[in-house]
Amino acid sequence: MKKRVFVTGATGYIGGSVALKLCQAGFQVTGLTRTAEGAAGLRALGISPFIGTLNDYGPLIQAAKEADIVVNAADSDHTFAVTTLLTALEGSGKTFVHTSGSSIVGDKAAGNTAARCIRKKSSNRSPKN
Repeated sequence: MKKRVFVTGATGYIGGSVALKLCQAGFQVTGLTRTAEGAAGLRALGISPFIGTLNDYGPLIQAAKEADIVVNAADSDHTFAVTTLLTALEGSGKTFVHTSGSSIVGDKAAGNTAARCIRKKSSNRSPKN
């Protein structure tokens, strides 16, 4: 039986990359999206859409309880969603992954090793030893 994963932010940069890689690795992935357009895009990738928002208490509880693994990649600062997901998973022994990132430094590697890494030196900081 395939492990079921619920991913918030599945149409975003980080959540989308995670959801796609999990799907490609053979997991049964359900992705949270706010729109019908997002749902269509997820379906095209083989990801089951779950239409809702990070503010939907009941639906988030349901989706988290139905999953074996929950990945919160939508908004790391959304306390309500994190608390809701953790409440759903409490005592279950299921895996919860909470991640965030910034697409301003992204290179669209889609989870693959990037060919290059750019490091910009700041002229107003001294190097740490």
